[in-house]
Amino acid sequence: EDNANPTINNCEVYKNIVGFFIRSNTSGLFDSCNVYDNEDYGFFIEHNVSSKILGCKIYSNKIGFFIRERNTKGIPSPHIQNCEIYNHTENAVCLMGNVSGCFENCNIFDNTGRAFSDFLFTGNMV
Repeated sequence: EDNANPTINNCEVYKNIVGFFIRSNTSGLFDSCNVYDNEDYGFFIEHNVSSKILGCKIYSNKIGFFIRERNTKGIPSPHIQNCEIYNHTENAVCLMGNVSGCFENCNIFDNTGRAFSDFLFTGNMV
């Protein structure tokens, strides 16, 4: 939902089309969740999202993270820290458009495609 600020801890999110769909000015916290066996994405993130994703395991989805569109309102970008991102049937992380964000101390391994894939990516990723 637009302008949401959820705190989600220690959840199992699996066998959906998308694990988490995060958009439009969301600034929530996703902590220590297992996100797996979703048909498309573990996390789909778009439109001015400043959520923190900490200590999660994202695995066995089609794509781990799909991050799209520029953070246009000066809101801090998504921060993904201490996560394990692995065993996806395509790419671990897909970036589309002028996006920014931070992946810090994450382990990205054993994906069929690339660790990071870009589609018209022109932004900043740390």
